[in-house]
Amino acid sequence: MKKLFLLIFISLFCGSIFAQTTVYKGVVTDAEYNTPVAYAAVYLEKGAVGAVADNVGSFSLEVPDSLLESNLVIIREGFFIKRVAPDSVDTGNMHIALQPDDLEQQAIALLDSVNAH
Repeated sequence: MKKLFLLIFISLFCGSIFAQTTVYKGVVTDAEYNTPVAYAAVYLEKGAVGAVADNVGSFSLEVPDSLLESNLVIIREGFFIKRVAPDSVDTGNMHIALQPDDLEQQAIALLDSVNAH
């Protein structure tokens, strides 16, 4: 039993040494109205690491140290894509403001009016 406990402890300890991560936390908002942008995709440009903001725009993303030099990309329909350079990332409390894509909103409104007739 002691050997099993020791084996588990050593494997957990060694795993934590080699798998260092940094947590990016923040909120995605609409730059024009300062309201939360729900369900925005937040991901790293390099690697398969990402998250989706919740219904109030909050997100949390565990980033392996090997990808800390990758741009953070935030995307949501109706907004321009935003890229944040690694040196601009505030890991603890990011506030990411997305600019509305008015042209896309106008196109959607036009399609809705055409489909209504």
